[in-house]
Amino acid sequence: MNLAEDSCVDQKSILLMLAYFIVLCIFLGYSLVTFWPSTPLIVSSLQPNEAPAGEAGTVKISGAGFASGVTVSFDEADATVDKVESTSVTVKLPQHAAGKSFVVVKNPIGQAVAIPNGFTFTTKLDNPGTPTGTTSTTKDEVSITGVAPTSGPTDGGAPVIVTGTGFTKETKLTFGNVAAKEVFFKDGTQLTATTPAHSAGTVDVEVIDASNQKHALAKAFKYIEAGEPPAWPDEYRSPEGSTLSEVSFFWIKFYISWNVRILLIVMVVGALGSLIHVFRSFYWYVGNRSLKNSWLLMYILLPFNGAGLAVLFYLIIRGGISSSAPTNPSSLDGYAAIAALVGMFSQEALLKLKQIAGAFFTTAEQGKDPAITTSITKIVPDSGPSSGGTPVTITGTGFATGSQVNFGGVPATAVNVVSGTQLTATTPAHVAGAVDVEVINSSGQKSSLPNGFTFVDAAVDSVSVTQIDATSGPTAGGTPVTITGTGFATGNQVNFGGVPATAVNVVSGTQLTATTPAHVAGAVDVEVINSSGQKSSLPNGFTFVDTV
Repeated sequence: MNLAEDSCVDQKSILLMLAYFIVLCIFLGYSLVTFWPSTPLIVSSLQPNEAPAGEAGTVKISGAGFASGVTVSFDEADATVDKVESTSVTVKLPQHAAGKSFVVVKNPIGQAVAIPNGFTFTTKLDNPGTPTGTTSTTKDEVSITGVAPTSGPTDGGAPVIVTGTGFTKETKLTFGNVAAKEVFFKDGTQLTATTPAHSAGTVDVEVIDASNQKHALAKAFKYIEAGEPPAWPDEYRSPEGSTLSEVSFFWIKFYISWNVRILLIVMVVGALGSLIHVFRSFYWYVGNRSLKNSWLLMYILLPFNGAGLAVLFYLIIRGGISSSAPTNPSSLDGYAAIAALVGMFSQEALLKLKQIAGAFFTTAEQGKDPAITTSITKIVPDSGPSSGGTPVTITGTGFATGSQVNFGGVPATAVNVVSGTQLTATTPAHVAGAVDVEVINSSGQKSSLPNGFTFVDAAVDSVSVTQIDATSGPTAGGTPVTITGTGFATGNQVNFGGVPATAVNVVSGTQLTATTPAHVAGAVDVEVINSSGQKSSLPNGFTFVDTV
């Protein structure tokens, strides 16, 4: 198409576009209603979870989300529903052969929960057999393979069926080493009995033949306190069945998982949001008679663009903000609202994606790595005249070219970064007193050493230490030393590693003598303190050595 000759859309094309938008809106609305989840169907227990086969009985199914018209089946046999409440369903058992049954609970809207081996139809006890106690001629080895039911009350009296091999009329039966009552021999593979009283807990079931041969089935029966619900083994539940739900979309029926349902909802809502933008733009241009033919394809594709952007934003939010998917309809509302906004403002959404990508993929400039933090550990010397001009060495981490140093908020001069852990600077002029020393790197990160430097009134001579003639001596002390520096005066104190020296004698303003104190082995700072409290130290100026 020649864009220079692009004409306005005629009335017929406008009507066709409106019909397309309306049909698409109806389709998306139907899809949203179809895919939006209702209250989930949950099955938490069956009471009881076993009963004799062929006998009439009722079962109460507890959980949540049951609706009028719910159906319950045991394998292929449908149960008769007696009573339906939102949290329970009571059904009459159908005719069923002995054995474990696959239970399916299904709501009329298609929700279903499948529970493999959810209910056990036991063998009837109406023909218990012959009491044990007479002689048997069988020579099969005795063994036990199963007990049904697998739980009962602590006061005993529950009828049970024990299966295995090698049973005779003389076979004995125990539950947790307590003899069972009314033991009857049916054949070589089956015994019936009544459980004895026993304390609560899981016990072994053991069979003993006439020759005292024994075989036990470990933890085969559980005694339950009165009021405690019957055991519900984990294998009676089906996570797979509970996470899949049936969806009827027009004439098509299929099963989808919860995560797929969320993605479909996000896509549909994103497309609906784009349709709002399309309608708003479309009527404005039509009303102004400026809608061009070349724009029609854009309007047709905008809802699909909104659906794709909505899914992309959902995945970004899931990956970066919330690591878990919404688990119920109420928590899905927020994701749907974001999807609608993304569809309505697709251009702004694309710009936001560009910003996210830029922040994610842009590398830090040299010396501006935000992962490297700055810190100050030491400053030498730690005092100087208020007139400034004192050269200092600052030790720490994260120093880089472009770092700034402040003394009490006043910038230092001649800042030189020696390495990532050391820099030098010259103090500025500042009123007398202790101030914080602050280092600010080029990325704006700051670190300060509280009261790290003391400015001394210029009218008072400051003290400094530049040299010591003897750099080592015994740990017992007694080494005479001569210290050179400035500002020395009567009343000066000398410390070696924090321990005062003896025989301090000020020779002149630039020299004093002293005798080392006793100190543990190692290098220590030598410090001179004048009468006005000014200090100066020579780091690692003297080393105490062990003597043999």
